[in-house]
Amino acid sequence: MKCLAFDASPLVHFARAGQLNVLETLTAACRRVVPGSVLDEIAKGVGQHPELTAVPQQGWLEVVSVGGLEGLGAFAAYARLLGSGARNVGEAETLAWAETNEAIAVVDEAAGRTAGGDVASRFMERCG
Repeated sequence: MKCLAFDASPLVHFARAGQLNVLETLTAACRRVVPGSVLDEIAKGVGQHPELTAVPQQGWLEVVSVGGLEGLGAFAAYARLLGSGARNVGEAETLAWAETNEAIAVVDEAAGRTAGGDVASRFMERCG
């Protein structure tokens, strides 16, 4: 089963549009994960956008975190590439988790897509 690792932006866009159920339906054939740091990032926006409270309540999203030397090494590499600003921690963790778990990272920031390009390429080579 393919796995999708979500960064904040795609989840935020669907939540703000009131369409998390559509995202659930579109991705139903996949395992769907979100790093805890991404949920922390989303929680910071709840004051401005109360509809974001729906994101962590989605039972179909599995909360994960990078672990082990391989995961922490990948996280450090992505953090160096993207920077360690508050918005980049979740993205770096999403990309690191995807890389070390043969998942597809779902991100929308240009820097993350560029940094994650290798992840997608390696995934397609392994999983087709």
